[in-house]
Formats: sequence, C-alpha cells, structure tokens
Amino acid sequence: MYILGTEGALRADLYARTIQVKRIGFGTAIEDVPVHAAGSHGGGDNFLTQELTASMLERAPGTVGMDDGITSAVTCFAIDEALNTGRVVDVRPYWERAGVPIV
Repeated sequence: MYILGTEGALRADLYARTIQVKRIGFGTAIEDVPVHAAGSHGGGDNFLTQELTASMLERAPGTVGMDDGITSAVTCFAIDEALNTGRVVDVRPYWERAGVPIV
C-alpha cells in the first residue's frame, strides 16, 4: 500500500511486516514503524470479528461511532477514485453526498 498525502507519504507491506513514513521536505528521513501484527489484514480481521460478535450476542457498544464510519467511507471512496484516475481527489463531493456540511 502506498499513500501520498499533503504532508508526506506512507508505504506499508503487511506481508513483509513493514511500514515506512516520510514527511515532505528536503533532508527528511524515512521513518521505519515497527509492525507486530500478522495474519489477514494485519490481524485486524480477528479484532473486527470479536467486536462484531460481542455487539450482536452481548449487546456491547461499538468502539467507534457513526462519525468514524463516515470518515472511513469517505476516505476509502476517495482513495479508490485516486487509484482509478491517477489524480488528486477533491473529497468535498463525497462529504456532500454523505450529508455532512462542509465548513
């Protein structure tokens, strides 16, 4: 996975268990982030399955709310569009479609 942002870049390979971050700027160094997770989606599937099971069988509240879900969805849709078009994406239309007012 390779994500370029306005402040830098993130490169991750969960199979090799490596994450690297580099801020934009001359003389900035690549930072290696330790990764201890393994398995499907870096171990995230097990966590998500356990939380979903607890919410369904034990009525446990979720650890994230609707705002986090909408932010995640908008981010994923924008990343998909950027990958498909090879362009920087304006996320304002996604927020508008989600019914979130843009300030």
